[in-house]
Amino acid sequence: MNSFTSNENITKGICLTTDIDTLLTHMNNSRFLRELDFAKIDFFERTGLFRLLRKYNGTIAVGATTVRYRRLIKLFQLYKIRSKIIYWDNLSIYIEHRFIASSDDFVSAIVLCRTRIKNCDVEAMMAEALEVPEGGDIEHAKREKPEKSLVLQKWIEHNEISSAMLRSTETTVANDDGAKGNGHTNFHKEMNGNSTSKEAIDQTKSSVVEDIGCTNPTFNE
Repeated sequence: MNSFTSNENITKGICLTTDIDTLLTHMNNSRFLRELDFAKIDFFERTGLFRLLRKYNGTIAVGATTVRYRRLIKLFQLYKIRSKIIYWDNLSIYIEHRFIASSDDFVSAIVLCRTRIKNCDVEAMMAEALEVPEGGDIEHAKREKPEKSLVLQKWIEHNEISSAMLRSTETTVANDDGAKGNGHTNFHKEMNGNSTSKEAIDQTKSSVVEDIGCTNPTFNE
């Protein structure tokens, strides 16, 4: 059984006839997410996080998932899913999953997933997870919280902007009769409790666009 200090877990799979798309050549895009469900269960069990969740009376729910496909997984091709926690905050754990071809170790797809932890203190739970167990290898144990990467930071910003825009739209629709034409700016609360205005959303969008360098960012190999 893996300890959490390794912060990584690998599950193995094969693309079968029940996994392929209508072209009968490669794994269906939606199948990637199905395989991730099994990989997540294995990851939480082997790292001991399920035990800690029960101890802290926490529950989990997927808050966001983004898949970037890089190469097809063909019929009967072997692959492995490497799962790793890359960051956490007081509300969520962020996990990176990589679909890796067994033949040449090429990363066929990479997935970022935000797992929302409810009803418990995530920082306290993860602090306990980082403790080296009695008799453990203190010298080689990875006990530090990972730094937030630039990619993850931009991904979190993207999700926050999307959430703010949706909430702004919903607020505007709900108050359409009373607010239309009076120049009033609707404010709303984000999940973190901060108030966000339409002007703040536009400013944040412009900042992200400037950092990325395009208005419609795409990722090409």
